Amino acid sequence: MVDANPLVGTWKLVAWEVAQPDGTRRYLYGKAVVGYLLYTADGYMAAEIMDPDRQQSDPHVPLEPAVAQTLPAPDRVRACSTYLS
Repeated sequence: MVDANPLVGTWKLVAWEVAQPDGTRRYLYGKAVVGYLLYTADGYMAAEIMDPDRQQSDPHVPLEPAVAQTLPAPDRVRACSTYLS
């Protein structure tokens, strides 16, 4: 009998901070970061992490990837800088 891997499943992120050499902490997606990690039994992993205060997209702009790629660079940067997947 093989023991089940205790990491398999979905995990909710409770904090993400980066310790700086001077001892201070940085919060790349804010102190209230939202995220999930998923580990599967067959070896796959997925992660989604975001700043819960990220600006909502313009509801008049379709979110299809092909259209998103045509947005001006500053708009793409703003959308992607607060979300990691």
